[in-house]
Amino acid sequence: MERLWLVRLGRHGEGEKQAQEQCLLSIDFGVREDLRACKDRGAVLAVISRIHPDEKAATLRNYAAQVNQLINVARAGDFVVSPMKTSSTIWIGRLVGDYAPGPEGQITRKVEWLKTDLPRDTFKQDLLYSFGAFMTVCEVSRNNALKRIESVIDTGQDHGDGVTLTTGPSTPVVSSSVPESAEASDQLVDLERIARDQIERRVASVFTGHDFTRLVGAILNAQGYVARVTPPGADNGVDIVAGSGPLGLESPRLVVQVKSGTMIVDQPSLQALIGSIRTPRQIMA
Repeated sequence: MERLWLVRLGRHGEGEKQAQEQCLLSIDFGVREDLRACKDRGAVLAVISRIHPDEKAATLRNYAAQVNQLINVARAGDFVVSPMKTSSTIWIGRLVGDYAPGPEGQITRKVEWLKTDLPRDTFKQDLLYSFGAFMTVCEVSRNNALKRIESVIDTGQDHGDGVTLTTGPSTPVVSSSVPESAEASDQLVDLERIARDQIERRVASVFTGHDFTRLVGAILNAQGYVARVTPPGADNGVDIVAGSGPLGLESPRLVVQVKSGTMIVDQPSLQALIGSIRTPRQIMA
C-alpha cells in the first residue's frame, strides 16, 4: 500500500533546484557515505552517532529516524510532497527506485514529479498544517491525506477529508509494523508559515480585482514609498508606479503590475511588464 511522505529540501531551499531539474530528492544530516548496508534505524543511528559525536542522544535518535524513513521505510511508488520555499508552491511526486548515495555520498532518492508549482491554497488548512511540520522527513497519513493528494493529482483540487479536519497536534497513531515512522501532524510546526497562509486566504477572499491593487498601493505607502495607483480600466500593463522622496520621483522606483487570484505569473505576463517599464509614455500616463 502506498504511503505519503513530506520531504523538505533544506532550511532555505538549498536542495530545491536539484530536485526540480534532476528529479533527485536530497536531505543533509551530514552524511557523506553509502548507507545501503544500514537496514534499520539502529544501524543508521550508529553511523549518525559517529558523524555527530557531540550531539545529544535525543537529537541523534531524531536524525536517525528521519534518515531511516527515507532510505528504508519509504518505498518506490510512495507519494512525496515537497513544499518549495523558493517559490511558495507545493510539488507532488512518486518515489522511483530504492535509496542510493549521491555523487558525494549524500542521501538521495529519485522522484517522478506528478504535479508542480501548485499554489499553497490548493490544499485545505489541515493538510497545510501537516506540510508545515519542521521535520525534514515524516509521514502524512491523517485526515485521508493520501486519497486527497491523489485527488489533487487527478483534478487539481483538495476536496477535504469529508469526515473531520485536524488543525493541530493530536494523539499519535501507533504503528506496530513501522514504529519509527513519524506522523507530520504530531510534529512542531512552522507557525509563521501557517499564519501567512491564513492571511493570504483572508486577503484573497476580501480583496479582488482593483481592490487588491489598492491594497498593494497602501502597503507600498506604508513602506515609505509614494505610490500612484492607476484608476480602474485600461492601464497599459502598469497598475502602480511608486518611488521614494516627497514626490515619489527618487530611487528606488517601482513599476508594478498586480494580479489577483491563484494564478502563477507566466512568461507572457512578465514580458508585458518588462515592455511597459521600457515605455516611458505608459509609465507617466
